[in-house]
Amino acid sequence: MLGAILAIVVGTIWISRPGARHEGNPPRSGRVDMVSADTALSQASADRSEVPDSPGADDTPSANPYPVQLDALRVRLPDNRYWALAAPTSDPAVARARAEHARRTNTAFGRIQSNEATPEEIRAFYAERRAISNDYLELAQLVLAEQGNRLPERDRGLFELSATLHRARLQQIDRDETDALTRLGKH
Repeated sequence: MLGAILAIVVGTIWISRPGARHEGNPPRSGRVDMVSADTALSQASADRSEVPDSPGADDTPSANPYPVQLDALRVRLPDNRYWALAAPTSDPAVARARAEHARRTNTAFGRIQSNEATPEEIRAFYAERRAISNDYLELAQLVLAEQGNRLPERDRGLFELSATLHRARLQQIDRDETDALTRLGKH
C-alpha cells in the first residue's frame, strides 16, 4: 500500500514535470487499490506529448527543468527497490515482474494471515516489507533534502507524505511481525 503511494507520488510528479515526454504505461494487474489512481493519471497524461509550464503556455520545453531527475537518482541509489517495484515504466517485462512480485507477496501474506507460514517465512516476509519501506523512505528523504525547496508545493507535500507514511509503516511492520509470530506461539 505504501509502495503504491510512493509510486503515485513519483509517478504524478514525473508525469507532470514540464517538458516531459510520455509513453503509455501498462496497467498493473493485481493491484486495484491506490495504483488505479496512478494508472488513470498516467493514461490521462499519456495523451499529451508535453506538459506546458502553465495554462496557456506554448509547447516549448521549459527553461527550468523539473528538479527531480529520476535517471540521476537511479545512478545514486541503484539497488533501491523503487526502481524494480514502482518507478514509471512502459516495459512489459517490468510490468510482468511486478505482477509476479505482487502475486508472491499476496500468497505469502495469505499464508501468514491463515497461520500456515513458518516462523522463517514470517520473518522473511516482514524483512522484505521493511526493506521496501526503507528504500522508498530513503528515496523520498533524498529528494526532500536535495530538491525539496525547489519542488512545487504540491510535489513537496507528496514526498513529505510518502516519507511520513513509510516511517509509520516501518513501525507497523514490527507490530505485525510480532503478532504473526505470537499467533504461532513462536515469538
